[in-house]
Amino acid sequence: MEKEKILSTLTEKLGKTSFSQKTLETYVGKHLPSEGTEPDDAYWALHTEVLKTLEGQYNHDVAEAVEEAKKNFASPQNPNPKPNTTPLADDAITKRLEALEKALADEKKKSSMDMLRNSVLEKGQELKVSNKSLWNDVVKMVEIADGMDDTQLTESAKKLYEERLKSYLGEGATPYGGGGTASPDSKEYEKELDDFFNRKAKEGKFPEKK
Repeated sequence: MEKEKILSTLTEKLGKTSFSQKTLETYVGKHLPSEGTEPDDAYWALHTEVLKTLEGQYNHDVAEAVEEAKKNFASPQNPNPKPNTTPLADDAITKRLEALEKALADEKKKSSMDMLRNSVLEKGQELKVSNKSLWNDVVKMVEIADGMDDTQLTESAKKLYEERLKSYLGEGATPYGGGGTASPDSKEYEKELDDFFNRKAKEGKFPEKK
């Protein structure tokens, strides 16, 4: 979606606002969705809430500043009052804005990581992993480093998946091929369990089956 369309939609969702069009345009320009990604309901909800929160806090601080200026103007101890710019209020707004910006950045990062994981999860079908549940688990376990793309995450997930599969089922386990795991109520599943426990017994990890 183009920037102008996003700006128009966000302005419509905000409704009546004290923010200028220039301010909204600047905000949208700094928080565009990732390239190739269309804004979803979560995007609209997040940015609408952030802007409404900023506007509410800004209006509150401005009202407080006005009241403080009125008190100083009316005070006989201050015969030549000057408008109170309340630098503390400005600092408070700045800090709140920074906190919201950080929260927004964290949310954007989490959203990107979730999209990356989901993309790699779907590759399990393309790779024809033999144990889909294990594949899903290891994809969620791999730590995503800054700058990591889906190819790098896929390779890391494959390495961990193959290691775990061999650890659970032995060196003869086939990680790919789409064979899948046998149904728990089938003879094939019972045989897989017997083979697994027999291997572990030979390794001295379980007592041998009698």
